[in-house]
Amino acid sequence: MLNANAESLREKATALSNALYLESPLVLGFAIQLLWLFILFFQASFYFDNLHAIDKPHYLLLTLAFLIAFPATCFAVGYYREKVTAQLRKKSVHFLTGLCGTIGMLCASCIVLSAGQAPFALALAGTVLASVACAPSTLLWGEAARRRDQSILAIATILSLLLAFAFILVMAYLTEVSSASITVVACLCPLFSVVFVYKAQHDNESYFKPQEFVVLPDGTKRAKEGKAWVETFHNLRISKRAFALRLGKSALPFGIVYGSFLLEGYRSLLWKAPLTQDFPFETICPLIAILLFTGLFFWPFRSDDGSYASHRLVPFFLVFLLFSCSQSFFDAGNPNYACVALLALASVAFWLYPAELTTRYRVSSMITFGFFNGFLTIGLLAVFVLNVFVPLETIPYLPVTLVRLALLLLGYVSLVTNDQMREIATLASPQAEELAHKSGEKPHRAHFSERCHLVADTFLLSQRELEILCLLAKGRNAAYVQKELVISEGTVRTHMRNIYRKLDVHSQQELMDLVDTVGRRPTGPAR
Repeated sequence: MLNANAESLREKATALSNALYLESPLVLGFAIQLLWLFILFFQASFYFDNLHAIDKPHYLLLTLAFLIAFPATCFAVGYYREKVTAQLRKKSVHFLTGLCGTIGMLCASCIVLSAGQAPFALALAGTVLASVACAPSTLLWGEAARRRDQSILAIATILSLLLAFAFILVMAYLTEVSSASITVVACLCPLFSVVFVYKAQHDNESYFKPQEFVVLPDGTKRAKEGKAWVETFHNLRISKRAFALRLGKSALPFGIVYGSFLLEGYRSLLWKAPLTQDFPFETICPLIAILLFTGLFFWPFRSDDGSYASHRLVPFFLVFLLFSCSQSFFDAGNPNYACVALLALASVAFWLYPAELTTRYRVSSMITFGFFNGFLTIGLLAVFVLNVFVPLETIPYLPVTLVRLALLLLGYVSLVTNDQMREIATLASPQAEELAHKSGEKPHRAHFSERCHLVADTFLLSQRELEILCLLAKGRNAAYVQKELVISEGTVRTHMRNIYRKLDVHSQQELMDLVDTVGRRPTGPAR
């Protein structure tokens, strides 16, 4: 028995190590993206607090430029997803995004490089350009996250956070980092992020290799699958406005909590705390502990049952928040090292939640991550504006903790539910029917794949459930599904139970009849 368990653990460890080896571009590239976001958000604070290269009004303007330009671009990319996606498929647009980010970071750093002599307008324009370039780059990482298994994505996210934090510690404590060195890192982040996200999106195909093409039977030529970024998922038709408002109800309070942790972490841990021999270890230990807990927590929940793993993490977040409050009571006046752990826990949860939304409801990642990150950044903006008038460090920790708890609970009860997503999808149906009527489209019997998609849209099936539904509707058995999709027998059975429950059928024949019946009604225009 023990030998069998040991062999099973070895197999799981080998599979995990192989998966992480294949996902190394995702881990390293996302860490670079996080570092880029950190530098963009805190560059003005660094110049103001440490180098005194800018005064307070200019510091406020630089920070506001990022906190306004970044969410505005996220909202624009999410709302105009179809047009943006058509452009982001091109490698040249990937490169242009990274180049704009590099130029923007260089212009934004001109003040510190010139010891405050460069025109402030150039730094302001550079910050806006870098923020506009950073938004689609971040959403591209959301698209890469959509293509991963949730358990692998959770582990990759945790490793990325550890790497990003290690980069920040190197800049903050371990070396005498000059302003020129920080500028070089800031300028290289956009280019490396674009190269790695392209590699992570295209089956680990190198950014620098030429694309391969195939010739179809009709003579047309298209990029080979895996060599170019194409939409490989059938997206659920939704009302973007209703979805944005619903997502904002949870993302906005989460953003306020996250912003307060960012400010506390920057001021008490990363740049202003005295450098002592034990400080890095006191900071890293709670960080590693919380990320290890998160990894062990997410690994058993592979979302096979259709549940949200990130939802289950919120109660633990509340417990750790109370622990953070107690530490500041008993150790007043010293840096709150638990804040770093809370910041890491929040980062994992707030990144995986939109990824789970995307996978579960087959909503475009550009829409989900665009709207969620946009509202999350608006929460950061609210905290920053409030901090200008009432500095966070002047407020007693107890009321701050109580406000954080209230906002977390508000965001938790506002998370998107099945009924709300069904309503959001329903709101899009009249629009589709109106477009079909205007285009003169006549009712017709849909093709098999369209009928499966209609069933998936009606009953809110996940992407994996849609794939299994298409095979079951063809009469395939569980063994065939297991072999075709390269998943375990238990996973197949779990998905089949979820599909039967959502469709309210009790046999494969009833499922096949349902798909056949749905296909007899009129369909909307092709997407």
